[in-house]
Amino acid sequence: MASKTKQKKQDNTRAGKKKQEITTKNGGTPKGVSDMEILSQERKSYLQKEYKVVTEHMNTYMGRMEYFLQENKFLEKEAKQNQEEGNAYLSYIKKHSQKCQDLIITLNDQNHADLSEVGMQKEKLISQYTEKEKDVRSDLMNMESNTVYTSIRCTMQLVKPTGLTASSDVPINLTHPSVSRHCWTASCCHH
Repeated sequence: MASKTKQKKQDNTRAGKKKQEITTKNGGTPKGVSDMEILSQERKSYLQKEYKVVTEHMNTYMGRMEYFLQENKFLEKEAKQNQEEGNAYLSYIKKHSQKCQDLIITLNDQNHADLSEVGMQKEKLISQYTEKEKDVRSDLMNMESNTVYTSIRCTMQLVKPTGLTASSDVPINLTHPSVSRHCWTASCCHH
């Protein structure tokens, strides 16, 4: 700015000297100076003023352009940083999504494996319990037949002392309370 002010003063000083050269000491115009020269001097003075205004405008616009260039650099830097952060975030989301998808697949596979293992264990247990049921039923049938046999034997022992035999015409009531009561006493059930 200091150089602009200095330049203006010099321009004004030169312009004044040239005007003084054109005018005489008594304020009149010399004989050799024509109207054309006066017009050119006025034109020159006008153009210098216009130059000064245009220069000021240009300096103002150059300052604004510099400001906008700096602002543009800042915005470009910020946009680049945002782009990098966005790319990093997208990468993270992609990896996280893939990790979740892999985990879902792994859990799904694990669930299928667990279900098939449980199914095999179920089949194994069913077959074991079926065999045990058969064994228990067989043991129960044996016990029932032994109980019936023992009841018959006890009844036979009770009948013998009274003189009745199995070949007699008297029917033996195995469900009679006296028969079942006496069958389980120690005296009648000796093997």
